[in-house]
Amino acid sequence: MIDSFRKFCRTGSIQGYILHTTDGFQNYNSTIQKLTNFSGSNAIIVLLMDKALFFTDGRYLEQAGKQLDKNLFTIFPISSLKDFNWSDFVKPEDTLGYHPMLFTKKQLTNFEKLNLLAVKYDALIEIKTSDDKEVFVYPDKYAGSRAIDKLKRLKNKNYLITDTSSVCYLLNLRSKADDQRGMFNAYLLSLKKQLILFTDANLSSDVLKYLNSLKVKHLPVTKLSSYLNKRENIALDLDTIPLEFLNSCKDYEHDIFYKLDQACKTQEEIENAKDVHIKDAVAICEVLAWIKAGISEYDISCKLIEERKKQDGYIKESFHAICGFKENRSIIHYRPLEDESKKIEKQGILLIDTGGHYYGGTTDVTRVIYLGEPTAKEKLYYTLVLKGHINLAKTKFKKGVTGANLDSLARIYLWEHFADYPHSTGHGVGNFLSVHEGPCGISAVNNVVLKEGMILSNEPGFYKEGEFGIRIENLLYVKQSSNPDFLEFEDLTMLPFCSKLIDKSILTKEEVSWIKTYYNKIDKRIKPHLSIKAREFLQKELESV
Repeated sequence: MIDSFRKFCRTGSIQGYILHTTDGFQNYNSTIQKLTNFSGSNAIIVLLMDKALFFTDGRYLEQAGKQLDKNLFTIFPISSLKDFNWSDFVKPEDTLGYHPMLFTKKQLTNFEKLNLLAVKYDALIEIKTSDDKEVFVYPDKYAGSRAIDKLKRLKNKNYLITDTSSVCYLLNLRSKADDQRGMFNAYLLSLKKQLILFTDANLSSDVLKYLNSLKVKHLPVTKLSSYLNKRENIALDLDTIPLEFLNSCKDYEHDIFYKLDQACKTQEEIENAKDVHIKDAVAICEVLAWIKAGISEYDISCKLIEERKKQDGYIKESFHAICGFKENRSIIHYRPLEDESKKIEKQGILLIDTGGHYYGGTTDVTRVIYLGEPTAKEKLYYTLVLKGHINLAKTKFKKGVTGANLDSLARIYLWEHFADYPHSTGHGVGNFLSVHEGPCGISAVNNVVLKEGMILSNEPGFYKEGEFGIRIENLLYVKQSSNPDFLEFEDLTMLPFCSKLIDKSILTKEEVSWIKTYYNKIDKRIKPHLSIKAREFLQKELESV
């Protein structure tokens, strides 16, 4: 396939091509995996005539090192793109191509020093359509509010919504398609006197009738450019609009107020999320109690689906389960495959990062369990991660604070031991949309103000390449504190930590008290729903602190 790309470059009089792992609807695009064997979700390739440069973020660097042929690809951290020395690889007169449906203006800012040319190579475009049984109307009792009320808030100006999660949020539509998201490929154009949904999905008569009741017209995606052609005064999402469509707009501004509405869940959504997390915790407890030496990482990922299917309202996984034993766990987004997964042995760390979509919400949780007896080093780093997790979870913060202000709270104990983790501390989470939802998050670079109703992850970690990996992840939501000027978090996830790995000697009395309070909630909410075996497992963990 690389040879085909280079042949295409030669016929198009360009000297290279830039690719990345998402398409014009923010879907995963498998082209890079076909080219490289890399299965991660974030990467950029600059494919030149005599070499190939591969960029990915800290979550995937170790994985890329294992999956890529180093004779073909040179691997760089994606952060190096900002000040990359292109002159070492690209001649000043060279021109590199890119597909305008696969890149936003923002995504090309790292390549401004290069000569770029929009060149469509349609083999890159994977046509993904939904059939009429997959897209459905998400009931208001789960969506939190009516679509008609959300759409009214768009009437003050013209909007083009290109984030598919926001399109589905605004219209209260979801998809049961066989992937890990609750969305389908669509854009929404909201003009002051007209609403148009642009999608190639095969919508059922019930969905079309529902759209008609909202006075939403339905057209294929190919018609969008003609509606945008030199249209003045339109509000866009510059983080998601493909250049193909941005170039059709004359005057525009960046306005995504509806994403903040989407991130701030209603009280009904929060209550639904609490219920969903109880069901999810029951399923995971059953799996944790079942795990033993001799089964494989892949077996565990299958068992998670099996147990979740027993829960009322479960729809599908929110991402492929990450189940890694021993050294596989240091690969942050490791995914076990049936014919390649490692067998669980009697000694070592097993990390499970898993989530599900339900009617009423989405889950994402990471827990570590230990088979055998841990070393002092393993206990130390697990407990440092746990201390950071607790530090963030229990904090109270003044209104107006951002995720960037809080990120270090989860890292500070690791920093004291000259350690850190190469990913964000937390991301926003949708309501049966995407398990990673913006614009809020907890990281050094996220300056979105945290507001009541936002659901985020709290997931500090530690990774020792070739040895082990540790991550502890809960979902929590932002709520009003007892002081009207302050906010705080409340945990949604209801699962115990790994008692074998906790070094109680470095926990403070306050931290132990926090764990006991958290465990009391788990005892009341989860234990009554478990089988005898899972109840015994849970009781043993709860009694350990």
